[in-house]
Amino acid sequence: MALWLRTSGASAMCEQLVQSHTPDVGPLQDSPFGPMFPVTGPEGYRPTVHGG
Repeated sequence: MALWLRTSGASAMCEQLVQSHTPDVGPLQDSPFGPMFPVTGPEGYRPTVHGG
C-alpha cells in the first residue's frame, strides 16, 4: 500500500523536517507531481509528500 500526501509546499516542508532533525526524511526529488520526498512517521508508516 502506498500513501501520498499533497501539499502546496513540499520543498519547504522537507526543509523544515530536516532542520528539526526529524529522523528518516528521504531526499527531495523531482517528479511529475512536483517535488516529492518520503518520510517515516512514528507509527512506522512511510508516506510520500508531494506538491509544488
